[in-house]
Amino acid sequence: MSSAISSSNINTWNFISKNLPGIELFKKGRSVEIEYVGKRIFLPPYPEIDSVTLIRKDNLIIPENIPNDWVAQWKANGSNIRIFAIDDVLIAITRGGYLLDWRPYQSIMDSPLKENLIHATMNGRYILFGELVGPKSLVKLCMEAWREYLNGDIGYILFDVYDRIADIFIDLKNVKQLAESSNLLFPPTEWELDVDVLNKRLRDFLEICDGEMWEGFVFKNRERGNFLEIKEKTRKWRLDETREFALEIYKRRSKMPLSWKIFEALRKFIIEGYLDPPITIRESNPSILEIRNDILSILKESKERAMREKADKKIKEVLNVLVDAILSEEVRGSEGIKKAKNEAIKIFRKVYIWSQ
Repeated sequence: MSSAISSSNINTWNFISKNLPGIELFKKGRSVEIEYVGKRIFLPPYPEIDSVTLIRKDNLIIPENIPNDWVAQWKANGSNIRIFAIDDVLIAITRGGYLLDWRPYQSIMDSPLKENLIHATMNGRYILFGELVGPKSLVKLCMEAWREYLNGDIGYILFDVYDRIADIFIDLKNVKQLAESSNLLFPPTEWELDVDVLNKRLRDFLEICDGEMWEGFVFKNRERGNFLEIKEKTRKWRLDETREFALEIYKRRSKMPLSWKIFEALRKFIIEGYLDPPITIRESNPSILEIRNDILSILKESKERAMREKADKKIKEVLNVLVDAILSEEVRGSEGIKKAKNEAIKIFRKVYIWSQ
């Protein structure tokens, strides 16, 4: 067991311990155990969920092996926070198993969200799982878009609920009803799966803050169930894990034109096999071609999801060697070249290792 308290949330802890004298929190992995007035309350983490496998057909991107009776919820780009309440005091825990930082916690306590969240826990029966979003949340992205969407500075989108008595996650119909009765947001949901609609939605998401507000979809069975069932019957489809969209996203988000030019030069040489003067030198040599072959082998290896982390570490080193070898002398002398190279390599890894 370790502590759920850190320097950024010490004021949160001070507030909770003052209002709940004698409370203790213990962290094991991402789980948190509460001891209070002789009771032990276990706050489990949300299961880690896998990405869908994608296939392409008739100009559509299709999530494979998703049952027709599942739903697709819009995936908000926020902080995954689980919520519990004891005696009208909120216990807010991050994905990693720590107390929520003081500033967003204080923002919740100063807003109508506090009473809404307390109501939704139903006197300690439910553990809420949701995304904390908005300008006063932990994620400082799309602030104006979130402010308009929320009609405020902080909001909580309730995506799943764990029933401590029944020891299961409740079905989505009841999650939606609980959200409505507690005046909380429920994620926009595609209740009928239509590939054309899903592809159009992804394109729409890309146009809102370059895909930083709605990251994609989470596919779920309607009934939910225990932890094992949740893990097996939940999948995610992120925009930036889909190669077509990842290329567009990083081009839009790239702050340095030179970094995108270097990325394009890497892409053309590695994927298509040719150099691109004046960004690169004009001709390759055997050592450069050998580096390219090494990279292609790593990319092939990364198609196995379990190998991606290992492949990512290997390719980062090799890309650093390659970029120095193929960039033209003029580009190597550009202002900010080091930062531009690092960003270009990061984009390549994101697109070709971590997307499909």
